[in-house]
Amino acid sequence: MASESTNPMAAFFALYPSFNYNPRTHPAAEFRRLCRYMDWEMDDNEQKSAWFEFQNAVARLFNGVYGTDATSLQAWQHLCRRVRIDPPPDVLEEAREAVFNTHVNLMDLAEVELHPGREVRLWPTEARLAKYTRDTGRIVSSSSPMAGGLLKALLRYIFPSSKKRLTTGPVWEKGASPDRATDGGSREEESAIQANAGASDGIAGGQTKKKKKTKGKGKKRKAAA
Repeated sequence: MASESTNPMAAFFALYPSFNYNPRTHPAAEFRRLCRYMDWEMDDNEQKSAWFEFQNAVARLFNGVYGTDATSLQAWQHLCRRVRIDPPPDVLEEAREAVFNTHVNLMDLAEVELHPGREVRLWPTEARLAKYTRDTGRIVSSSSPMAGGLLKALLRYIFPSSKKRLTTGPVWEKGASPDRATDGGSREEESAIQANAGASDGIAGGQTKKKKKTKGKGKKRKAAA
């Protein structure tokens, strides 16, 4: 298992020292558990800030695994092998197209590298992948400033600029299973759902909650630059 210095997810959760992070659990599920632990309400400033930093950690993880160069044949071949296209095409455009035609969740694509021997889950249709992404909250934000060129290329393909919107993070129901969540926010916000390369629509949860003033159970450390 990577250390905090090399694992962006571990480094993110270390910002909340009173929270008992479980690296064997998917980061998206751990983030929802963190939100419940800190007793954050939807759209609280603390929740928004944490979601932003969490998405930056996801982007850093992806960059560290696959690189940032969208013109690198080796990077696209690595992605091909990860989605079980092996041997991968020897031509950049063909390797890229092969990845674009695969139904895979981008957060899963990054997170699977933290678990040697584990394979990423592939989906037969865009619709089933979109439902899976919505239900699990395994979202990669298209607005993270940490996204490298390769990740941006995938996000641009999934979310054409005319349909891309920002998200403040997952909406969770208190008492719900940590393996299920929906994504939503204000009327002006739409989830950046990571369906497969080729799916362009986000999915808005459309849920709202009455906010109440609460205090978290732990203090956040100052984020490193």
